[in-house]
Amino acid sequence: MKSSLVSLLRISAALFLLGVAAGTANAETARSMLDGDVFAAEANHVELVSNASGEVVQVRVEGCESCVKSSYLPARDLVISRQGKAIDVRGASGLVGNSATLVIGVGSELVEQVDFWVPRGDGGDQ
Repeated sequence: MKSSLVSLLRISAALFLLGVAAGTANAETARSMLDGDVFAAEANHVELVSNASGEVVQVRVEGCESCVKSSYLPARDLVISRQGKAIDVRGASGLVGNSATLVIGVGSELVEQVDFWVPRGDGGDQ
């Protein structure tokens, strides 16, 4: 009886550890910012520099404590948003110079997302 109880405890412990390992693996798949692949930086002044075709070719920042450079190259799939809602580059022209949160790739140092802030009372749903 004692050996069957010990066996049962071992099997239970093994199943528990497998469950914990599986749960940890699932939790880590959707945590790129926590994994360190990207980081978020807040800048007081963000300027998007576009070429003649209207493509963003540079992101300039001022007043950014977390930034190691004053200008960054954009990722190919750069996302520009205003208060979390995606907009195109032409829609961002009126926001140039405003504060924004940047999502920057750690290894590449490419800007993957620029989310412009909306001042209070500015009608952020427009």
